[in-house]
Amino acid sequence: MLTATACESRRQAPAERAIAEIEAALTAAGTAPAKYIPGELAAVRADLDGLERDHDARRYDAVLARAPAILAAARALAPAAAARAAELDRTLRGEWATLIDAVPAELTAVAERFDRLAARRKLPPGVSRDDVQAAKGRLRDALALWDRARQEGEAGRLPEAVTLAREVRAMGRTVDVLSSPPGAATAPVE
Repeated sequence: MLTATACESRRQAPAERAIAEIEAALTAAGTAPAKYIPGELAAVRADLDGLERDHDARRYDAVLARAPAILAAARALAPAAAARAAELDRTLRGEWATLIDAVPAELTAVAERFDRLAARRKLPPGVSRDDVQAAKGRLRDALALWDRARQEGEAGRLPEAVTLAREVRAMGRTVDVLSSPPGAATAPVE
């Protein structure tokens, strides 16, 4: 009995060290994994929880057998999060480069169609002067939002800039429907 207890005691300390190393690796990974690879982080945490349950149940051999793979996964979190962040940044930069050229042109085209619509004596069926004025107000809102998107982009806050630019595009589409008479082709905004 004493031999079994002594043997168990000798495995307990390495098992505790293994768990501590994994916890340290999770701490060292910082907050980026939660932001960029939350699923992978959750998997490592779940595995760590399993190790802790095995430890509490005194299954030290199980802890020692599984710990190296979990430690490797925990240590891989920071580089994986950095790679995902870089990929996201490249994607946002590419999308922003497209939006910075396309959105102003789309808004200008919508504004020009509004000017032509407002100059008409007779509006298309189902469109009133009040509808035109309300839509022009929404177009002004879209232009103001575009200014904010540009400012965010110039400040390097691409996630915010791209989100705002997408919203501007959506606003431009809803306004463009009114500025284009039924059956008329509108400029593509995809």
